[in-house]
Parts: sequence; C-alpha cells; structure tokens
Amino acid sequence: MKLNFAKIQWISAAAFHERLTPRHWRITLGAMSICLLPLIIFFPPQIGAILLLAVVAKGLSLWLGRPSIALAAVFIVFPLSVAVVISSFWQVGLTHSFLALLAVMSVCKMLESRNVRDTRILFLINLVLMLSFLMFSQSVLIFLYLLLAVAANMYAQLQISQRDSLRVSLGRWRDVGKLLLLALPFTIIVFFTFPRFDPIWGLPRQNSQGITGLPEEMSMDGLSSLAQSDEITFRVQFADGNIPRGDMLYWRGPVLWHYDGNKWQQREEDQRAPPEPLHYDRSQRLDYTLTIAKNDLIWLPALEMQIGGEGRFWRGSAHQIRLPRTKRGEERFQLTAATRFQLQAGALPEYDRRMATRLPPELDLTRTRALAQKLYQAGGSSAAGFAEQFLAHIRDNEFYYTLEPIPGAQHVENFLFGSSFGFCQHYANAMAVAARSVDIPSRVIIGYQGGTFNAVSGDFVVREEQAHAWVELWLEEQGWTRFDPTAAVAPWRVESGGLSSENLGGAESRSILSRFAEQYTTVSWLRDTIDAGQAFWQNWVINLNNDRQGSLLGLLGKFGLGAGIVILLIGGLVLGLLWLLWHLWRKRVHIEEDAVAKAMRRLLLRLEKRAWYKSRKESASLFLRRIVKEKQPKHSTALLALADAYEKFRYQERGDEAALLRQIRYVAKL
Repeated sequence: MKLNFAKIQWISAAAFHERLTPRHWRITLGAMSICLLPLIIFFPPQIGAILLLAVVAKGLSLWLGRPSIALAAVFIVFPLSVAVVISSFWQVGLTHSFLALLAVMSVCKMLESRNVRDTRILFLINLVLMLSFLMFSQSVLIFLYLLLAVAANMYAQLQISQRDSLRVSLGRWRDVGKLLLLALPFTIIVFFTFPRFDPIWGLPRQNSQGITGLPEEMSMDGLSSLAQSDEITFRVQFADGNIPRGDMLYWRGPVLWHYDGNKWQQREEDQRAPPEPLHYDRSQRLDYTLTIAKNDLIWLPALEMQIGGEGRFWRGSAHQIRLPRTKRGEERFQLTAATRFQLQAGALPEYDRRMATRLPPELDLTRTRALAQKLYQAGGSSAAGFAEQFLAHIRDNEFYYTLEPIPGAQHVENFLFGSSFGFCQHYANAMAVAARSVDIPSRVIIGYQGGTFNAVSGDFVVREEQAHAWVELWLEEQGWTRFDPTAAVAPWRVESGGLSSENLGGAESRSILSRFAEQYTTVSWLRDTIDAGQAFWQNWVINLNNDRQGSLLGLLGKFGLGAGIVILLIGGLVLGLLWLLWHLWRKRVHIEEDAVAKAMRRLLLRLEKRAWYKSRKESASLFLRRIVKEKQPKHSTALLALADAYEKFRYQERGDEAALLRQIRYVAKL
C-alpha cells in the first residue's frame, strides 16, 4: 500500500494549528486554579505544594517554549502525589483521598496537554471537581463560588473554541453572564417542579477536623474550643412564636457516665437499653421545628425533655438522640418537649448506681472528699442538700467563668483549691466528682444552652459558642435532676442564653464577629441578615422535600398541583424561548451592504471548515495568498487570481462586480 505523504503532512499541520497560544493557556490555567483552590484546604499540605509546583512547571514551559519541561514534571508530580495520598489515607479518609487523586490527575493531564482536544477533557474534569465542593458544604457562599467557577470555565471554553472564528464571538464575560442568566429560569423551574425522591444512598460523614459539633466525650478543653466559634449549629422555630425563658433552653446531647480522671465518656449500655422511665405533665408541652445547620452533626440536640417527634434517629437509654451515621436523611425535625417532667423517678437500678458513683481508685481526691463531706453534712445528708451547698460554695467564693482557664484546671483538686478559673465543663466535672465522692449518683450532660433570636428570619439560632455542660444528680423520689453549676458562678450565662465578652474572662478567645456583633448594631444586623439568607437557602433549596415542594406549588391555586406544574413549565418555556429569540436577534451578524462583502464572508466561512482560519489583523487578499504559500492547495492559481481581483476591486478601482461575484462563487465550489 502506497502512503499519501502529502495528506499526512496536511493532517499534522492541522493538528499543530489546534495547539493553544500562551494567552489561551493562561486562561485555561486560571479556570483550573479557580476549581482547585477551595479543595486544597481539604488536602494534605504536601498535595497543595505539589499542585503549585505543577502549575509553575507548566508556566515555565510556556514561557521558555519547552513542552518537555511540563512533560518531565508529570513523572515527578504523579508518583509524589500518590505516595502522599497513600501515606495520609488513614488520617484524611477515602473521600479526601479520592478527590486529591482526581485533582492530581487533572493537573497531570494539564501538564501533558498541547492542543484544543486535550483542554476539552480538562474542562470535563473541572466540572467534576466543581461538583465535589458540595460534598463539604452546601452553603450560599459555596453556590456563588460554583457560579464563578462555571463562568470561568465557560469563558475559557468559548475563548478557545472561537479563537479564530469569523462568527459572532461569545467569548466575553458579558456574554458568559448572559448565557448563565438565560439558563437560570430553566434551572429554577426544573429544580422546583421536578419530583423529589428519597435518597437511595448517602455519603459517609466526613472525618472530624477542627470544630465538628458536640464530641463523643468531654475533655477539659473540648467545649471551650467550641465556644470560640460563632458557627450556627441548628435553628429552631417555636410554635406560635412562644420562646421559653433562657433558663429552660437546655438542648440535650450525649450523657456521660465513665470518668477516668481526665475525661468523661458514655457507656455502651446506653445504645442497647430502652429509654429511662419518664413522667411528665401532658399539659405542659412545647412544639417546635429544629433544622440542622451543620452537615457533620452527630447528635440531635433536642430540648429537654423530648416526648415526641417526626424523624429518623436513635434514642439512647438516657434520652440522648443520635443521628444516622452513614445516611443523611431529613434535616428538619418536628419535635415536642415536656417542660415539666421527672426522669426515672423511683428506685435507681443497682447497676446504674454503681456506674454513677464510680471514681478512679488511683485519683487523689483527699481535699475534694473532705469538702464534699462537709457540704453533704451541711445539707442535711441528702443529695438535694449537697447540691444546694455546693452551688452556694462556688457562688460565695472566688470562682470565675472563663474561656481560658489556668493550666491545671482539668484536675478537680487544682480547680477547687487552686486556680478557680474554668469553663462550664470544669464546673460540671467538679460537681459530679464531688457528688460521687460522697456516694451521690451523678452523670454529666453535654449539649447546648440558650440561643439568640434572629429578628430578620424569625428563627431562634443556636451557635457553637452556646455549647454547654451540666450535671444530673440522683435524688430520692425525684429521679435524675438537672443542676447547672455555671448558673451559680455566672448566672448571666444561663439567663441570657449566650456568652458575653463584658462578663466573660478571656473574652479575646471568642470569635471576632461575635464580639463585634455585641458592640455594633450594624454588625449584628448584617450577621442576622446573612444568617437569614442562609436559613432560606437551607429550607427551600437544600432541604426541599416532597412536602415542601407540594406546599410551594400548591400556591398556584385552583388548578391543582399537577396542572400547576404543567402551567409553570409551559410558561417558563415560552418566556425562555422568547428571551432566547430576542437575544439571538440582538446578536445577529451585521454584514456590509454590498454583495461582494457578503459573498467573500461566505467563502471565508467555508474555508474555516477546512481548518483555514483568517486572522483578524489580515485582509482577505493577504489571507488567500497565505493559504497558497503555507498549504499549497491544488487550486492555488484560482485563489491567487481571486486575491488579485478582490484587491483591485476593493482598493484600486471598482471594476465589474458581477464578474468578481462569479469568481468568488467559483472558488467556493472548489
């Protein structure tokens, strides 16, 4: 078989013509960087450094005109990245590792890419990376950033695909914005009208890194770290707007029994045993709707004491509520709480009593036992009397409430007889240990206390800084009873339902935004407005289910739900088509009036289909001569003759227009 070397040369030249210019590569790198930057914070630091090295290598290869530099970088970037991902797999988890490898592969593809075809693959990978943002956050800010990333990638694609075209260019930011606005009505209509289905599967919860809500156990510094964040944990809407007093807003989380001298932990039996007996006044109840704002929340902080509700969750023996681990379902819960109740009134089981009075034998509690015995006797040798005496002791002596306790406060002896500076977990720990030292059953509850009302959204907002710990003591004939030593040393904390920099020692550890919101009304209003926008986003976008969709579409009135959806779809489609037609009419090609210019433009468009592109800076006659010189087509003579004739007609003297038109049409048919 005889090879056609001329044809092979022509294909190679076309492939070379598809290569990107440095300008288009800069646009491509910019679009990719926008997609990668938010993800770098979830990757190991070494991965971020390697990705930066890859971008620098690509830029250096473009600057020097040496593609071999970028190709060589692939053999360095990929093995290093794989080694880092494997070594950090158990720390970051499967999801983070997969995304890190995907980002690395996209960067490696960028390093070896040279032509337009390769960039199309890059843009597809960028789309996957953009969607991965939603695995970590679904806030309004992430949505706006996604719009920016989509716009940047659209701009890059349009710039590359229409780099030499004579057709109307859409590669401007204004045009990209118009395209996004054109798609927006259709997106909204489909989003709100497409039927909602329950999720078939769900992503596992992300590994905890930093502040992640209530912990599984209570150390002596865990809750104070949470209190330094103003992140919203959940929102509450009380029925009829009836918000209880601050001292009634105890949001129950894990119940802790085991104490090893350093931290409190739950007991395994709570996961299998039935809930403790609960007696409550049925006339004293409170209905409310709780919406989770954090995507990694483990415990459902229900208001004490929950007696009913709708939702998928697991209830422990001590009435703590745990959300599903592997599947995220409904994030809104309709709950009911009893405001007057008795928890396990009657006889305390012997096993529970042993668990609730156990102390580490190696722990030195000499002075604590002496103090507890003194308070116990002063209180009439009863658990209730001991509780009153202990609260009076910390109220009347120099104890201080602070986010920055003095080192050593984690030890009960040092805290009660030395530092006297502590956060809520220090006071709860001291009271529980002191009670156990005189054989009074005690356990520690961690959760949230209080909250703030958002006047803009009408929601009651509970933030991480409302994280709290309190104690339950067993009282004969009364059962487990709540005591909050924080209310004795810092009553403003419970009454106001939040922290106050004016009264709180170590206030500099609080969030800057929280401190500014206390001092400046404008900052407070701005934060409430942002929170209200986020609440609307979560209720009507993130948590839009079948019921809420039906209530929204039911506003269409007498036509009914099905007919309303059809009317909405047809109306949106008609409006969208009218807008599209108007947009295309405005963007129609404006052509010169004479027939020669029209015929020449049609010829140039036909030549574009053969990969012969006219530069914007050259005339039609120069373009035809360049084609003859570079491509050497078999109709070179006709092209040169047309170039001469067009140049004479346009720039020297106006000759026979009809003859020139016939000549143009003849060349177009070749």
